[in-house]
Amino acid sequence: MVRGVAIASFGLWVACTASNEPNASAPDALAPDAYVWSEVVEVTDESCDFDLVLGQGVEAFEPCAGDKKVLILERGNQGLQHVIISARAPIGGGFHPLSLSLWQEGDDAPLVESTLSVPWGQTDGGLSQVLGVLLVIETPETVIDRPLRLEARVSPEGQGVGCASLPVAVRW
Repeated sequence: MVRGVAIASFGLWVACTASNEPNASAPDALAPDAYVWSEVVEVTDESCDFDLVLGQGVEAFEPCAGDKKVLILERGNQGLQHVIISARAPIGGGFHPLSLSLWQEGDDAPLVESTLSVPWGQTDGGLSQVLGVLLVIETPETVIDRPLRLEARVSPEGQGVGCASLPVAVRW
């Protein structure tokens, strides 16, 4: 099992890019146009009190909907790779623990998981959001071109537990 690390991204954003060819050995069933995404974010844990909306983006929240459920694996400036996750929830602002994990269907343990306390800021719509959380992927071959499930959980003190689970794909 690969354990991941998440890093909250604040202030200066440094992006390293690399040229990568698509994986020619990936099965046809995993081609980008083979993925059909549901617009419904399913909460799979009955102990959840509210829905957590997952998205992407560093400067602005972009919900994971339609073809945006493909997470882009980016090279970091210290030799590892990461995907960027953002989230919104009906909670108060402040530092709250956010747990993120990537699962392959049928597995008993996540391929990557991380929990950290991140700052949630208020939006105009009464929700709080966190932007640009980096979920580090130590070994890309465990997540590239595979149907995965991204799970997230936030548990602000005294405000219940929010959960989300949705299908995603990770691509270079």
